Amino acid sequence: MRLLSSIFRLFLHFPRIAFRIADVARVMNRARRNFKRVLREEGLPEDVVEELTEHFTPKLSSFFKRWAQGLQTLSRASGTSRR
Repeated sequence: MRLLSSIFRLFLHFPRIAFRIADVARVMNRARRNFKRVLREEGLPEDVVEELTEHFTPKLSSFFKRWAQGLQTLSRASGTSRR
């Protein structure tokens, strides 16, 4: 019975995790759009704006890699392991 309730609670966490990931993506896209808008307002040529946006915009996959590395660092510091 405990196993079933644990699995049920785990499935209840999935939508919350999905919405948090969607929020992160939404915030990153909004920041990218605002960055491009400011560069255009400064009068930079469109090719320079695109190059700077591509170079300085973080990719979502690299964000999650750094987040996972941070979790590993925290688990090592606290003495627990996720293996």
